[in-house]
Amino acid sequence: MRLLIEIRLRRGLSVILGDVGTGKTTLSRKLFQMLKEREDMLFFMVMDPTSQSEELFLESLIRVFNLQHEIEQNKTILDYKETIKKFLYQKESMKIRR
Repeated sequence: MRLLIEIRLRRGLSVILGDVGTGKTTLSRKLFQMLKEREDMLFFMVMDPTSQSEELFLESLIRVFNLQHEIEQNKTILDYKETIKKFLYQKESMKIRR
């Protein structure tokens, strides 16, 4: 399974593409099951990455990462990006310290 090798080698972002019904979600869930015990990895599944705007997509990521408490009302796209980036950097630094 090439995707599993990519994940273990930490080669960066891996994307699963395919037509409806080709098993993308099934494959993702199987990978989650196989790797969920690893404390050095975090998994989040974005089931529908299509949004009407960049802001709506970033808002959905804020919800997926459970960062609503980090965001005040009337934030800009830049604020959303900074919040997500800060969250990911914190997770990465926690991994390095282990």
